[in-house]
Amino acid sequence: MGLGSEKHIDSLDGLRGIAILLVFFFHYIPRNPHNPLSWIASVGWSGVDLFFVLSGFLITGILYDTRKATNFFKVFYVRRALRLFPLYFLAVGSVLFVAVLLHTPMSWKAIPFYIYGANVMLVVPGGVPNFTPYFQCIHFWSLAVEEQFYSLWPLAVFFISKRSTLMRICAGGILGALLFRVIMGHLGASTWMLYTELPSRMDALLAGALLALALRGPRPDAWLRRGRLYPLMGACCLLLVILFISARSLFLDSGEMTSFGYSMFAGLYVCVLSLALVPGTVANRVGRVSVLRFFGRYSYGLYVWHDLPSPVCITWSAWFLRNIHPLIVGQLVYTFAMLALFTVVAVASYHLLELRFLKLKSHFRYVNPKEDPAQLPVPNLQTADDLGSL
Repeated sequence: MGLGSEKHIDSLDGLRGIAILLVFFFHYIPRNPHNPLSWIASVGWSGVDLFFVLSGFLITGILYDTRKATNFFKVFYVRRALRLFPLYFLAVGSVLFVAVLLHTPMSWKAIPFYIYGANVMLVVPGGVPNFTPYFQCIHFWSLAVEEQFYSLWPLAVFFISKRSTLMRICAGGILGALLFRVIMGHLGASTWMLYTELPSRMDALLAGALLALALRGPRPDAWLRRGRLYPLMGACCLLLVILFISARSLFLDSGEMTSFGYSMFAGLYVCVLSLALVPGTVANRVGRVSVLRFFGRYSYGLYVWHDLPSPVCITWSAWFLRNIHPLIVGQLVYTFAMLALFTVVAVASYHLLELRFLKLKSHFRYVNPKEDPAQLPVPNLQTADDLGSL
């Protein structure tokens, strides 16, 4: 892949679709021991880990391929801002505007929460804005983790010239995240600290980054051999089953999950991502399913909008569950009604807002020091850096 690679991998759109649907069902199917859907949805939180793996893979590929550009930092950060900021700050502004209209108390102490510090502020007393019973913004924590990663990782890729050294840093960071969680968990750290902070969640991001760097080496096919990927994926699944038996749950807050579980999901999803790159595999075929690719295309907007009014939606769910029987049918009707609603919102915000800013990215092209900038192609609106984040 050369400077400013334009290659678009269709199967990864479908993986993003799977990731957002996992997260959506996790948030909209409440935990209920009498509802079998609840058992399935309880693992939906790991959709964020799949997002992290995809982000680490796609963003690292862009960074490594363009690291020799004379305008490396400027173009990377401007294109990231055009992709992420408009929708995010529209959502933040909408919440604050409605909060003012409803006379909801707001604290200046929560300002860092809104500027990509949500994960940090979750563990600070009074740091989380409380808009109950109208809105909640806790899911912004994952956007903060990715933005923090985007702020730091380009420096490493730019200043460390050897690919092998970067790969060792990735491997060390993956192990470091596991050790951080084990040690902090033993010291009594809160679940939020283990679940939402960059040092504890960088294993999924760096697992994707490691794969991107490996595929840019002299033997990329060796990293995509099914004979290696299937046993590794099986081992991760086996360990997750063992953790499930031990904890009797795969929920995000169990000690088993906050220690080894997150790493196992990172390993599982990087295997799935690898297989999605191999034509003919189940992961590749599933990733190309049109409905999944549809949700993948609008996954960023769907993620930003879907959980904002969840306190209000809880009251709506009570009506569905009270009036539609059996329970599982009422839950399904409610969940898919909410999915349809927020999909419409996400599609509308993409075409009315996001796409306008994405078109501006054509004005910011990576310049190879050996080439005339006028000769470089205009980036496709759907290249990897449009897909490399939540």
